[in-house]
Amino acid sequence: MNMKKKNKGGNKSISLPESIPHKEELSKDILVSIIIPIYNAAAYLKRCLDSVLRQTFQNLEIILVNDGSQDESLEICKEYAHKDLRIYVLSIKNSGVSVSRNLALDIARGKYIRFVDSDDWITCDSTEILVRKAEETDSDFVIADFYRVGGKRYSIKTHVKEENVMNRKDFAFHMMQEPADFYYGVLWNKLYRRDLIQKNHLRCQEGLNWCEDFLFNLSYIRQAERFCAVQAPIYYYVKNKGSLVAMEVTFRNTLKVRSMLLRDYRKLYQELGLYEENKAKINAFLIAVARDGHVSKNPISRNNKKLDKTMIIKAPTYHYSFNRKKEKKAGIENGKRKISNY
Repeated sequence: MNMKKKNKGGNKSISLPESIPHKEELSKDILVSIIIPIYNAAAYLKRCLDSVLRQTFQNLEIILVNDGSQDESLEICKEYAHKDLRIYVLSIKNSGVSVSRNLALDIARGKYIRFVDSDDWITCDSTEILVRKAEETDSDFVIADFYRVGGKRYSIKTHVKEENVMNRKDFAFHMMQEPADFYYGVLWNKLYRRDLIQKNHLRCQEGLNWCEDFLFNLSYIRQAERFCAVQAPIYYYVKNKGSLVAMEVTFRNTLKVRSMLLRDYRKLYQELGLYEENKAKINAFLIAVARDGHVSKNPISRNNKKLDKTMIIKAPTYHYSFNRKKEKKAGIENGKRKISNY
């Protein structure tokens, strides 16, 4: 999809980048595990799942973790799992988003891992863009721009402009400029290598309901060697009032979690030899304001565009099957995946 918008000052149009020119076919042996934790998401879950199923990169396993939802979320998960053999459903009692993600990581089989939140959606070439970048540059960590959706309008959130491969020190220097930015803190605009996660026993910290994703990222960054940024928005982030990210948190709780995170954040820069010369900027993370790509209420704002219907259109569900050996290992019987209860 290539959307064009007119500039304020004239008729010249600009294109919103959403795809990377295809040079070579990606190997069909590459499997990507997409992990989606779900809690009371019935109102928008189908939009999310439709966007995942219409990916141009089709070699996926899609792990849905129903975290004790009280609405129709589990029924929707089962409906989609019966239509598409790539979908696997876990249903657990309400335990929190970290527990959900960790259970999915325990069973994921992909070379790469990516996370999607159930109230958001992704561009159709989202996974292909991330995988292509990782494969072409042999990167351990790929980060991308995203759309911030507010009502019927959206803005584009970006940060790293570097197009070449970065080492850990280079990437950490970029992150130092805006450490509390959603661009760095969240999981859903990134691609991770599963072997690095498993080798270093990385998991989301259970018991935290805020900033647990940034803590995971800090742990992963300390293990990764090669970093790349994609200068194209590949994810639609919706800030819902009832979502985990939008929860009301007290200043005291915020400060408590930030203080804990600061230890890991500081440790990263100490290991890289960047701490002493940048001490003030690094410690400023404690009081930094989280930035998620705010959508201005001013309709003529340069960073505020109207959401086009083609950006949220539903696509048909693909019917896809692994070979029979893989199906048997994955717990698929009679053409349907088992629904596991934990």
